[in-house]
Formats: sequence, C-alpha cells, structure tokens
Amino acid sequence: MAGSDEPAPDAVRGSSTGRAGRFLFYAGALVALAVVLAGGYYSEQIGSFFALQPWDRQGPLLAADAWRQGLQSSDEGLLKSVSSSNFTYHTEDGVISAVQADRQLGAIAAEHITPTAEAATGKVEYDYRGPQRHVVITLPSKSGGAVGLVLKRRDGRWLVTEFRALSADWLAR
Repeated sequence: MAGSDEPAPDAVRGSSTGRAGRFLFYAGALVALAVVLAGGYYSEQIGSFFALQPWDRQGPLLAADAWRQGLQSSDEGLLKSVSSSNFTYHTEDGVISAVQADRQLGAIAAEHITPTAEAATGKVEYDYRGPQRHVVITLPSKSGGAVGLVLKRRDGRWLVTEFRALSADWLAR
C-alpha cells in the first residue's frame, strides 16, 4: 500500500467536496450581491416605511381627529397644535369660517375641509415616494363632499400639512 499508485479515498472525496463548497460560496455571494443591490434600489422606500411607521396607525388618526375637533369647536389653539404653521384661520363672530394655506391663492370655506366622521372610518393611504412622504386620510366633509388631510411626521409628531377639498366621488374610490 505504501508504494501503491491509487489515490487515497479521502483525496477523491475532498475534490468533490471542494466543488460543492465552491458552488455554495458563489451562490451565497450572488444572493448577498442581489440583497445589497435591492436594498440600494429600494432604500428610499425602506427609509420612508420606517419614517411613516405604518404599523402605528394611531398617530395620524389622532391628529386628524384633533383637526376635526378643532374646526368643529373653532379652537384655533388645538388646530395649531396639530397642523403646520403655514395655515391662516379666518373667523367670523368667533367661529372659524375659512382656512388658508400659504401656497393657496384664497381661503377655503371651513365646511369644505371639516370632516364629519372619525378618522378611523376614513380611507388611509401611505405615500412612500420621495422626500415628501406622507399619509392622506380621506373623510366626508360638512359640505357633502370629501376632505383629504395630508399628514407628515415632524419631530416625532404627526401634523396636518395640507388639506384638499374633494368631490364626494373620492370617498367611493
């Protein structure tokens, strides 16, 4: 046996194990590369997912309900606590009659943007795209149409940053 030209059984087994090991190494490297590339491609959406925290729906719902309560009771202090600073509130006889955002040409009558239902009953949509990531809650309004409240997280708080007076058919969508 010492002078035999036959390869040892361990040497034969090692060569096939070497091929399987190389295959697993390259397959693992390929999977890791795919994960890194996918993470890079979807990094904006992944970041937005964690910024908007869709698993905690209470934050935007509570802010939208506070907005509704503030408009219904004409409580400007409450409205300012749950909205961005770009809104101007117009009052007549102590009642908020219209709201104007800095970017809008005119004020919108409060009846068009005052929800009549609790936010939990509305349509909640998360938009994860771009730096303007936000949540839109669509609810029926006092005017018979619908209102879309756009909420964003700022400094750990949910704030109404925009409102959209919509026609009633938005609720059916």
